[in-house]
Amino acid sequence: MKKLSFVISLLFAIILVDSCKKPVDLSNLENREGKRYHNNNLFSGNCVENFPDGKIKARMKYTAGILDGQYLSYFTNGKIESKGKYSNGERDGVWERYYETGEKYLVGAFKSGKKDGIWNYWYENGQLEYKGLWNEDVQEGLWQSWYKDGKAHSEIEWVNGLQQGKEIKYYPGGNKRSEGNFIEGKQTGKWIWYYESGKIESEENWVNGEPHGVVTNYYESGEKKKETQWENGKKQGLSKEWDESGNQIPEKSADSVNVKK
Repeated sequence: MKKLSFVISLLFAIILVDSCKKPVDLSNLENREGKRYHNNNLFSGNCVENFPDGKIKARMKYTAGILDGQYLSYFTNGKIESKGKYSNGERDGVWERYYETGEKYLVGAFKSGKKDGIWNYWYENGQLEYKGLWNEDVQEGLWQSWYKDGKAHSEIEWVNGLQQGKEIKYYPGGNKRSEGNFIEGKQTGKWIWYYESGKIESEENWVNGEPHGVVTNYYESGEKKKETQWENGKKQGLSKEWDESGNQIPEKSADSVNVKK
């Protein structure tokens, strides 16, 4: 019994001494093909990186030369810049990043070094800026964004890292700026652009990421302003144009007409 108690006490003492060891400066570690060595041995233990003035820039832990365990980085003012965990050299689990003021910038998880799950990003004033889903570093599902005052900025749908489905963007005042659809990352179908007042500015047709068909522009009054024919991304012929009273203006070359993207 006494022998067992002695062994337990000895192990506890070893662990305590190890935990109290002064961290090794990162500059004293040698990088060999992505692994850190100290005195020609793969390094295991706590490590620090410093700014030129000696202030701590980051705290980390290595196991057999590879980042493994908690990681903390700091701004020059001493506030935390980021914190998270490494597992066998890869970021793993929830990570957080901050602004230099101390406000939270983002929170998101990693799985085997790849972004995974819902990520949230904030403005420095604390308002949510972006929210969306990552799946192995690939954007998925509905991503939303907001202006600094909390009003909607955009709603975009993703499938396997490509825009797929509806995209809506808004003006700071709340009215829609544009809306349309994507298929495999390419604009498709009918797209509508709006004035900040909410009135339609233009209507466009897209096929396979290229304007195709008639593009119609409007005055904010609602009167038709211009009509141009497109085919596979190329303007065709002359555009028709009207003044704000509805009177047709002499036709102009389609080369002077642009579509919005």
